Amino acid sequence: MVFSFRDIFSKVLNYVYSVPFLRDHPIRFIDADGLKYYARFQDLWRFIKPFEPLTHEFLVKNAKESDVFLDIGAHIGMYSIRLAKKVSKVIALEPEHKNYSFLYKNILVNNLSNKVIPLPIATSDKDGYANLCIKISSGAHTLENSLNCKRKIKIITLTVDTLLKILKIWKVDMIKIDVEGHEARVIDGMRKLLSHNPPRVLVIEISERNLYLLKMFAKFGYNIVKLDCWDSACNYGFYFDEMR
Repeated sequence: MVFSFRDIFSKVLNYVYSVPFLRDHPIRFIDADGLKYYARFQDLWRFIKPFEPLTHEFLVKNAKESDVFLDIGAHIGMYSIRLAKKVSKVIALEPEHKNYSFLYKNILVNNLSNKVIPLPIATSDKDGYANLCIKISSGAHTLENSLNCKRKIKIITLTVDTLLKILKIWKVDMIKIDVEGHEARVIDGMRKLLSHNPPRVLVIEISERNLYLLKMFAKFGYNIVKLDCWDSACNYGFYFDEMR
């Protein structure tokens, strides 16, 4: 039996991912644009090939130098770092403390502390506290009910409307939301923003159970484009006609 390099590499990764010490071992990556990232070894797959290429192209293409970008569920900051090179300010939200530590370090190592504001909080439909379900995968933590939690941690939640009021930011041009099934509640917490000063561009990871969000954003006047998809979810881009 002959194994391809892809088969061998996949088997090695599967073994590494099954061993907690190896899976979570910190390592440094450099992407195709020369940007530096610290992350867990389990996140190697995000760097060995273009990560969410359609989503990346959509955001970068439509970014303007004067824009404010809000990254909800920033993880280790791949989009926050990339967009910080294009826009005037980035607000990056990541409630899980290990991801947040990598996010903070990646901001510093790329000399972007003057443009990126990292905050260790989550957004939802109300202000207060919530239990975050911690999963094995560093990008799968969720505020939704789950039976597969390694543990749960108490975190701070704010609505987007409250967050922007606290930061005294009255206009957000671009928003990316990646919250593992909690997107509907995040949207409910930004009704004032959507009604009075809607962002020009949004990207939202939407699961199949929340497809009604597509109809809601269409009512707000957004055009919709499907971007990268996997399993039971896709990234959708929302934009106004004036962009094109």
